[in-house]
Amino acid sequence: MDDPQNPVPESAQYHLHEVLAAIEVALEPVLKRIRKLERRESQSERNHRLTSTESREARTKAWTVRKKKQRDRARKRRATPGNQDAEKRKRVLRDRKFEVLSHYGPDGKLGCSCPGCKITALELMSLDHVLGNGSEDRNAQGHRITGDNLYKRVKDAGYPPNYATMCLGCNFAKKQGRACPLAGRSHIGE
Repeated sequence: MDDPQNPVPESAQYHLHEVLAAIEVALEPVLKRIRKLERRESQSERNHRLTSTESREARTKAWTVRKKKQRDRARKRRATPGNQDAEKRKRVLRDRKFEVLSHYGPDGKLGCSCPGCKITALELMSLDHVLGNGSEDRNAQGHRITGDNLYKRVKDAGYPPNYATMCLGCNFAKKQGRACPLAGRSHIGE
């Protein structure tokens, strides 16, 4: 029965509740978007947060801690006594260095190409750019290629003729443009 206090009939009230429920369902995405916009900071607030000194320092500190952990894990992995992978890698690198430096050494043997220099220790040898253009050996990012990456590149290129094996002392003296400290001869023009 219809309530005399309520001018809307009961059947219409039921229908009105259904309509309101449908409107709420339809408006939910809109209300959700409004709440999200209310929570979102303004562009100036965002810029301040991103450029504030404290924020920058916090991000830098977090990055430093992350990098330190990565570096420590890598060092631990490499330095672990008996680590088979580390030992194998050292052997592979040493063998590649020996192979490349022996190829460019005098008579195809490991030794300094400087006349008069008798050094043959692998640890004291380096690959010299005969033309003095070592800074031109760069990777795609523009970084100089040195060490094992250089030995690998030279080997893969089929041992180009612009290299020679020199001991570190002779190589440094050549770079300085001075005479060889061991043989007394000039390195210029070799």
